[in-house]
Amino acid sequence: MRKGLLIKISNIFYDIYNEIQNSDNIKDIINFYIDTIANSNVLTKEDKIALIVAFSVASESPFYWSTQN
Repeated sequence: MRKGLLIKISNIFYDIYNEIQNSDNIKDIINFYIDTIANSNVLTKEDKIALIVAFSVASESPFYWSTQN
């Protein structure tokens, strides 16, 4: 179940992430997910770390690519 739960959370996050129209909203949405994951009583510490790292990378990706020539 643990792997399935992580996949569901990731899929929900990336479905929303891929629909973001305004880059100003990216940080707010990611911070919401990070806070929710960090405060979860269902996920293990390792699960939380994995998800938060993935969300953190996602938060910086648009800015990285927008500054490349």
